[in-house]
Amino acid sequence: MYSEERKNIIRQVIKNTGKVHVSNLSKKLNVSKVTIRRDLADMEREGLLKRTFGGAVSLDLVAKAQPYSVKKEKNIAGKQLIAQMASKFITNGMTIFVDAGTTTAELVPYLLNCQNLFVFTVDLQIALSLCRSNKIDVYMIGGNLSRSTKSVNSVDSVLKLQALNFDLAFIGCDAFGLQGFETGTETKAQIKKSAISSSAVKILLADHQKYGQHSLFNFSNLDKLNYFITDYDEPEFFNKLSDENKKKMLWENRNE
Repeated sequence: MYSEERKNIIRQVIKNTGKVHVSNLSKKLNVSKVTIRRDLADMEREGLLKRTFGGAVSLDLVAKAQPYSVKKEKNIAGKQLIAQMASKFITNGMTIFVDAGTTTAELVPYLLNCQNLFVFTVDLQIALSLCRSNKIDVYMIGGNLSRSTKSVNSVDSVLKLQALNFDLAFIGCDAFGLQGFETGTETKAQIKKSAISSSAVKILLADHQKYGQHSLFNFSNLDKLNYFITDYDEPEFFNKLSDENKKKMLWENRNE
């Protein structure tokens, strides 16, 4: 089978299902995985799909980068509910990492009610908000500051995070699903990985708008986390998790 024939089949599968897997295509088309990966790379360069770990997805499923001001106004109630549930893990005297994002930003009122906290963040706006309290020591992780997100996003940030230890880390993401948790840049992925590795308790916060989306870099899955807090309450996701990972899910209806 010629390359163009394979690509036509791949395009049809992507159109019908939204995604493809290298291993499945290799069997279906009776060619090596290397050949399939080469086809997918060609198609990505042509703007026909976006490659992911183990396959590719339709461009319609790729999470589009949005300005912070736009994201902040979406699903405020859901984000506040997530923050309320997450706040139950915070106690006085903790050393905490707070990731950048509009969902993690909803933790600020709960952090301000605590005492003797040591809070590290890569989000400038979260840091400035927490500075209102004289009962919190606020540490801004250094590095290059993104003008669009007002958060730090550089190799320097990764290196500094690797040298720290946290009692608790609140992590955000740009997309999630059974494939795991994803974000838009390699540096952001490394920042999140470093914070997860450096923390005793790792909690992922994400609202329902991010389910079923895809971003460029996978940085974790539920196996590496202690808890996942979301307002996405659909059996199609929950029922496919392992029994162990189901215990890590926290949202309103599951914890009545």
